[in-house]
Amino acid sequence: MIDLFLRFSSESAAKTYLYDIDYTPYTDGYGQEVLDERLTPRYRNIDVIGIIHTNQAFIGEPQEIDGYSVMPDPVYIPLPGWHVNVRALDDEDIAALEEFRVFPTNPRRVWA
Repeated sequence: MIDLFLRFSSESAAKTYLYDIDYTPYTDGYGQEVLDERLTPRYRNIDVIGIIHTNQAFIGEPQEIDGYSVMPDPVYIPLPGWHVNVRALDDEDIAALEEFRVFPTNPRRVWA
């Protein structure tokens, strides 16, 4: 078993590598033909995190309100990419995921 921290360029790129995608056409209640996306996971343990935000800065100065010092709201900055954790089992091939591996110093989420 190996835990992978992955960063893809987008959600659709992640789906391409993590799932087999099948589109099944059906007619909706308005008579329009729609494609239903069905995802079959290629790995048994996938934890989709998505966009990770970090609070890098505060805008403004602390204010005094009713005798208390109040900090301004933090500004949350999105980190690049679409983030996914995979816990790959020994029989699962991870070769296609190697190019997306990242090695965070302080991961936001880990497997328990």
